Amino acid sequence: MTPSLRTARACRAAAVLLLAAAGYAATRHPWLALPGLYAAAVFAWCAAREGALHRRGVASAVRAEYLARPGARFPDHDDCCERWWTSLGTRHDASCRRHTGAPDQDRAHPAPQ
Repeated sequence: MTPSLRTARACRAAAVLLLAAAGYAATRHPWLALPGLYAAAVFAWCAAREGALHRRGVASAVRAEYLARPGARFPDHDDCCERWWTSLGTRHDASCRRHTGAPDQDRAHPAPQ
């Protein structure tokens, strides 16, 4: 359990408790429910943010673990060249199917008859 998941669960519990308190306060006087509803919304927003931070951290750890394996690569099915944002278009293979116009063998579909 990551610290962000722990914080998300605590914020979620606080939001539920504040929502219950606001519901009870609404039976006494409707205006008393507004601060509780506002605080519950803030805690729910914080829980959503921390949950997203937890998922992002887990995904980053899984990706780092996958990339640490020998020979691990994420396949780029669109072309055989390096992605444009890492090479800025300068490191292309002369036999690249994107430059030669050759079809991709992995995605080639037989013509319907």
